[in-house]
Amino acid sequence: MHFIPLRYTTVSKWACLREVCGHDVLSINRPGTLDAIGLIDRLLVDRSEQSLQPGRAAAIATADRDELLLAIYRMTYGTRIQSTLNCQVCEAPFDLDFNLDQLFAFLRNTEQELEVMVQEDGSFRLPDGSRFRLPTGEDEQRLLGLTADRAGQLLLQRCLLDGDAPAEAALVQQAMQQVAPVFETELQACCPECDKEQQIRFDMQSYLLNALLLEKAQLPLEVHRLAMSYGWSQHEILELPRSLRRRYVSLIMTESALN
Repeated sequence: MHFIPLRYTTVSKWACLREVCGHDVLSINRPGTLDAIGLIDRLLVDRSEQSLQPGRAAAIATADRDELLLAIYRMTYGTRIQSTLNCQVCEAPFDLDFNLDQLFAFLRNTEQELEVMVQEDGSFRLPDGSRFRLPTGEDEQRLLGLTADRAGQLLLQRCLLDGDAPAEAALVQQAMQQVAPVFETELQACCPECDKEQQIRFDMQSYLLNALLLEKAQLPLEVHRLAMSYGWSQHEILELPRSLRRRYVSLIMTESALN
């Protein structure tokens, strides 16, 4: 079990997550917000009155959700991102390698350009009197299907508690990013073949869910190997924590190679 503090969520201060199993991997259908919230709900464990209860993942502030997704990725795959991309100019493949924890720390270490005061109810107030709360998964669920511009307008209306939304839009958005930056950024990369600089978009939610979708495609083969070797049912195999399932598969492959 892993305990992760919720720094921006008002309904709870802690989340306890278990390890991913096969059933969780099969629940992922696309790298979107609904699947991310659903995955966290599946992994939440009720450990105390202070921990977030299963079924409440939509109430998590977006910035905290990114931190939970980072924790899930770290538990499942480690802290390094190692990908092969195609150059946007010459289309040659090249490797992208970086440390997630270092990137996360860099993004959270934002300069405090605005004076933002934390209120007792967990909201934030700016010197001009405008007051806002941070977006949650519930807000994002309400905006699904809207254009990016319309979704941004309605999200600001939902989160701005005092003030004029059109007039305060840019300032409040800047304050939200300063208070609780989300884990998405543009990475600078250079193609070793053509020496051209390019920007690579990275966000924790899409990267984790896409990794699980790739694993989902390989899961039937792992289930088959374990069922053939040990006689376990599909349900029993999918219930295994991922690390244990992969360990058993590794043992089977090693034994097969020796024979």
